[in-house]
This record gives sequence, structure tokens and C-alpha cells, in this order.
Amino acid sequence: MLSITDNFLYVIDSEGRQQLFDVDKLKSSLQEAFDSSGNSNGYLAEDIACAVEAAMAESFRSERIFTQSEVDAAVTRILENAGYANVAQVFRRSNSHLYITLDANKSDATSLIIRHLGVQEPLAEKLAEKVVDSLRQLNISSASPALYLELARYYEHRTLPTAPPLPASENTTGSKLLLSSAEITRLLPENLKELYQEKIITISNISRLYPNFRLSLNLAKLAEKQNLTAPVTELQLAPALYEAGEKTGMFLNILCEHLQVDTLPLYLVLTKLDIFAGRYLGTTYPDGRLTALEMASLFRNALAYPVKKVRCRTSSEYRKAD
Repeated sequence: MLSITDNFLYVIDSEGRQQLFDVDKLKSSLQEAFDSSGNSNGYLAEDIACAVEAAMAESFRSERIFTQSEVDAAVTRILENAGYANVAQVFRRSNSHLYITLDANKSDATSLIIRHLGVQEPLAEKLAEKVVDSLRQLNISSASPALYLELARYYEHRTLPTAPPLPASENTTGSKLLLSSAEITRLLPENLKELYQEKIITISNISRLYPNFRLSLNLAKLAEKQNLTAPVTELQLAPALYEAGEKTGMFLNILCEHLQVDTLPLYLVLTKLDIFAGRYLGTTYPDGRLTALEMASLFRNALAYPVKKVRCRTSSEYRKAD
């Protein structure tokens, strides 16, 4: 069974509430920041969101819990380091919050650290003491829960890791991309061109900001190519899925060799699943999601390439992503 994600990530918002990290929400905020600042490089929004998510997932923390201010700071840092200071400013302004505050005292800080960071006494008390001392040295008598937690993380020496280093590559696409979609198309082997032309398989631009493969698989188009009708079974679609997976996996390795890297993180996007569910499974979405994931497992296994994350998208979500 092909799971959507292996690990859950949590974010503590400005009011101290713990919520699941939503990478698509972050991507939308970034896209709006690019658009509002008049910057045409909004296609990087997903790469930045993926870079932040990957850094969170690869953290050494025993629990994947982060403050919203940590996430915002990571996004701002990535934008500024990439030369998008104006976008960073718009993002920071658009995502600022009205913070509730707590008095700078050791007791409240200790309780907050224990509740949200999973740190027990006496370490929690030591961290709280350092946090409160720091605030007092700055003449801050009260602060948001997020600031308490961010300072505690700092003193615990477990800050949010940075994005992985960028690989070197001799490319002709300028500083923004390692490979453009056009260059990827030119590198396509003959045995994959038909699937690519029919948009059964697509691979997005590979940026320098967070090099990764975003590979889209359209199960509906693949079923259409096989002239299948509802209800489609796993057995009927299996040969085409295995063939497509093997060819695509070999191509990913060709791209890695071209970029002079061993591997890049792979995000597998199952697109327009509502159409596949309605037209070929004889059901609706999300009811048909489990069956679609099981079928996609055949493609995944044939890839013989590690998948970092699987995303499911409906036709409307896919249009927004584009």
C-alpha cells in the first residue's frame, strides 16, 4: 500500500495551538507573496515549501513539533538567501499574527515547554530559566508562546536545519533552474516520449533552490490509453503501470547522472484522482482514493527509486498547482 506520508509534522501557532503542518497552505502563502511583490518566479513556491517540509522532517528532534515563527523564519531565510528580499518582506507582513502574550516568568515558561516540546523536568526548568533571563535582558516583560518555544529550541541546540546543499551542474538555464521542463523533454528517451506527450507522466522544472523531482502520474489518462472501462481492476492496469514505472525510473537515474548527483528527493503526485475515480473506478472521490493508491503502488515498485512523499490531487487542485 502506498502511503501519502510516513511522518506527521506539527506546528504550534501564535496562540499555542498544535496543528498539522500543511505544505499546500504554505505553498499558497508563498505564491501570494510572489504575486503581490510583482515577482514572476512564483513557480518556486512549491520548491520552497518542500524545502521547509524536508528540513522539518529531517530534524533531529525526537518529536516533529515546530513553532509557526520557526517555519516563517525558515521561509524568510530561504527567500532572502535566494535573493528575494522583497518577496520575503511581503511574506513576513502577510503572515504576521496578533500574538497573545504571557508574562515572562519561569513557571509559565516551564509549563509551556513541557506541554508543547515534550521536554521534562529538570531540563524544562533549565530551559525556562534561560528563556526568561534572555527576555529580561532585552527588557521584554511579556512575550508570545511562540517566542518562548523558539528560544527554548535555541537553547536546546535543536534549531530547524537548513535545506540540503545544492548540487553543481553545467546547465544553460541561468541561476534559477538546474533543468527546465523543456530541457527535461529534450533528454527524454524514445520509450518514454509517448507517455510524456500524452501527459500521463510529467516532471516539473528542477530548481536550484531545492533540487527535487516532482513527478506527476495521471491514472485516468493511462486507463484511457489502455481503452479500459469501469470498473477498472488492478489486474487490468498492472502491466501498463509496471511498464511506465520501469521506464520512468530509468529516466530519473539518467537525470541524476546528467546533474551529477546520486539521487534527488522524489515527490510523486497522483493527479486528477476525482476523474479517475468517477470515470474508471465507478465511484466518487475521496471514496476511490484507497484503490487509486493501491494501483499507484505498482508504479512505485517498478520505479526502483526512493519516493519521499506521495500527494493526491483532484482536477481542481491540479489546476491550482499549475
